[in-house]
Amino acid sequence: MWDKKWLETLVANVPGAIYRCALSSDWKVEFMSGGIEQITGYPAAEFIGNEGRSFLSVIHPDDAPVVDKAVRASVTRREPFVLEYRLITADGEMRWVHEQGRGIFGDGGDPLYLDGSIVDISERKQLEAQLEHLAYHDALTRLPNRRRLLEDLERTDTRHVLVFFDLDGFKVYNDSFGHLEGDLLLRRLGRSLHDAVADHGIAYRLGGDEFCVFAPLPADGGDQLIAASREALSEHGEGFSVQASWGAVIVPDEAPDAPSALV
Repeated sequence: MWDKKWLETLVANVPGAIYRCALSSDWKVEFMSGGIEQITGYPAAEFIGNEGRSFLSVIHPDDAPVVDKAVRASVTRREPFVLEYRLITADGEMRWVHEQGRGIFGDGGDPLYLDGSIVDISERKQLEAQLEHLAYHDALTRLPNRRRLLEDLERTDTRHVLVFFDLDGFKVYNDSFGHLEGDLLLRRLGRSLHDAVADHGIAYRLGGDEFCVFAPLPADGGDQLIAASREALSEHGEGFSVQASWGAVIVPDEAPDAPSALV
């Protein structure tokens, strides 16, 4: 029943790659299925015996020590491991993989080898990154949103200035030119605000016609930052004039926590 051809067919159709390697200092590969070429761009034969390259060598340099340490710790504890990390492919592309495996031990308890599987999860990671971006950024202006501001406030341990801006004249503009043109104006102003403060702090859109800037407290108390922000949030034309009124608070001097800063 368990004939060689059946096993070869099974391995060839398993998503990703299956491997077996020695529990040695360089994780010498004893078996690697052909699926590894689709993930890394390198043929499986190049990994066998670590002749062409070791698998550890294709792991992202920042991740390789972490992966090596985690696997060895799991083997020592005789527990399975599950890891996600980055690989550098033959084309120099970075890909995310999911690896899971476990140490195999003999009857006497001696470690024999490591068996596991590797699956490309790059598309999933890209989707997660997109969802993460959407969760923390305003869809219209692409500026960080209120949720991101709250987290930034919680992480702050130095003196910052938090400046709130409301657009005066925006409702008139919206009513006169329509919501589509109103959205385009908000995008322009948001981009302009970002460019004006990028070297000093972070611009956010809190919703509607509300924006804010969060920055380390300048020597002048924020006067120049506020002036530059107000200019960025201004636009004038035939039949309309949009500008920004503002209010500021020093964190944590005048607001010791995020909720009080946003009151």
